[in-house]
Amino acid sequence: MSVRYRIHRNLQVVHTTIDHKTDSLTLNAYSDQLKRDPDFDSTFDHIIEFSMGDPESSSTVPAQVLSRLVPPIPLVKVAIVAPGELEFGIARQFQMIYELPEDVLTVCRNRKEAFERFGLESEQPEWGAWRTVVTEA
Repeated sequence: MSVRYRIHRNLQVVHTTIDHKTDSLTLNAYSDQLKRDPDFDSTFDHIIEFSMGDPESSSTVPAQVLSRLVPPIPLVKVAIVAPGELEFGIARQFQMIYELPEDVLTVCRNRKEAFERFGLESEQPEWGAWRTVVTEA
């Protein structure tokens, strides 16, 4: 179970990767840690990348993550990377239920597509270091 994030301060984007086995305790810890991070600002855009889940799994991670985005902040843009069918379906349902236009929330199948939306490259040197969210077991 892991959540990692990094921040591109110049372009004001947070890139988060979320393992399909992440639990709600870790998601809460991520939210708390991000809010306390001195490099973070709540107006930053987000790229949220889910790992490809087990096709047999009924993971609720995508739904839990997306529920934390409600209500969406109009100034913030979000790109969801959802390679698995379950993750993609949940993200698209979220987009439709809240009637979020593509310029606010984009659902992508791969990282490259999401990064292109922001005019970024995954390995730009301006990205800050990866930060890992650790919870007490």
